Amino acid sequence: MGLTLVSRERVLWTGGLGVTDWNRPVPVSADTLFRVGSITKAFTALALLLLEDRGRLRLDDPVERAIGPGHYASRWETEAPVTLAQLLEHTAGLHDLTRTPVSRTATPSR
Repeated sequence: MGLTLVSRERVLWTGGLGVTDWNRPVPVSADTLFRVGSITKAFTALALLLLEDRGRLRLDDPVERAIGPGHYASRWETEAPVTLAQLLEHTAGLHDLTRTPVSRTATPSR
């Protein structure tokens, strides 16, 4: 893992822990590149929590209220609209679309 410890004024420490590959154990350093992966979920959640704390949105709001009409469609929207909280919790009932666009071995579902 790559890690940087910071204060409000400066970088306190930057470096790496572990190895880049089990088969070729090159130590991780501050210059090691990693795929972004799922870390963006944490930043998105933090941004939404900050917006809620500032009164700009509510996590129990339907998604459409936050992003505007026409960007999202659900056949259950009138009975059970998907909320921002459900998206953050992965309980919105959306299909897993993450593998197909990035996997080289995925087969089309059509």
